[in-house]
Amino acid sequence: MINSIQLRMPGLLACLALLCLAAIPSLAMSPIDDELIRSYVSADGETSEDAIDARLTAVRQTVESIVRSRDDAPGYRRARSIHNRIQHRVFRHYNEEADSLEGLVEYGMYNCVSSTLFYGLVYRQMGYRPEILAFPGHLMVRIHIGDRAVDIETTSRDGFDVGWFAERWGRKLNRQQVDPLRARRRDPIARLQQTEGMYWQVPLEAAAGLARLNVAWDAIDRGDLERATAGAADAASFMSDIVRQTEGVQRLFERAHRIAFERGDFDLAYRIGIREWETFGSRTSTVDRLLVAGVKRIEDHCNRDKPREAMHILQELMALPSIEESVDRLGRQVLPLIVASAARNGEWSVADRGVRLYSDAELDPVESRRLSDWLEMRRDHR
Repeated sequence: MINSIQLRMPGLLACLALLCLAAIPSLAMSPIDDELIRSYVSADGETSEDAIDARLTAVRQTVESIVRSRDDAPGYRRARSIHNRIQHRVFRHYNEEADSLEGLVEYGMYNCVSSTLFYGLVYRQMGYRPEILAFPGHLMVRIHIGDRAVDIETTSRDGFDVGWFAERWGRKLNRQQVDPLRARRRDPIARLQQTEGMYWQVPLEAAAGLARLNVAWDAIDRGDLERATAGAADAASFMSDIVRQTEGVQRLFERAHRIAFERGDFDLAYRIGIREWETFGSRTSTVDRLLVAGVKRIEDHCNRDKPREAMHILQELMALPSIEESVDRLGRQVLPLIVASAARNGEWSVADRGVRLYSDAELDPVESRRLSDWLEMRRDHR
């Protein structure tokens, strides 16, 4: 009898193991989203389809290599195993400027942007429903195992499930009175303790906008304001529902506008203003920056005796919807300059149009008549 039970024990154990595994909810595999990868690898403004396809293929193959070598451990253990596999097989060197996925898969160079995007792609295919956690100046990834959320600091080998780590680290800081700035330098995970509650959740699709915004800020640092603002506008199109990060896009426009003004390049400041208006519409700060740049351009053309060009800028601004009240104020400010410039150069049709527009914009009929009378006096003394 004993021998019979002993002989059957391996079979009983195997059955129990199968029953236990069957009781664990399985994670459904998701197909790799080529369009999502494409939106990531084109974040630097690359337009060549061949180059983008090559990048997509390299990233796809690397993601598949991680997924194919998965083990059969259940949810949490498998998720930790994936983290370890990525850190040891794919990541090589941390570099603050290594934003791109193609640089990550080819050279193993990464920062929080590229590493978080790569984690998101891998964990999505494994069925862990990842999302991006965007902190001020930093990104992480959150995955879901059943009802449990697990946060991952993707730039650290010790970064898996940092929620409990941050809590323990916070107790250590309070107990030992450690300087928080020194603590943050000692371990990147400690940044969680310093930024508790200061993050917002971003879906993977919108994270393509975060990558584009990072590229745009790099362009600002290089002084390439055209490319920076084009990238910021592109980033905003991916993040239209993420208010705080869209405000980050607006801060980039503010800085670009200020730099253009400091250079005295008012044509560039005006183009930046138009692009910001196309991105954000009739926000007060956006309209104000655009009108300030418009005034500078109009004044410049008037001073160079180019009233037609000045009038064209004003009419372009007047044609923009939703800023009529602001344009009336602009008209009262610049139309006398345009009329005077036109009169000096004998551009009477431009001057007459300026007087009519001023009459529409100026609420005080005395002021309106004063400009009209002045123009007639100049016409009589030509």
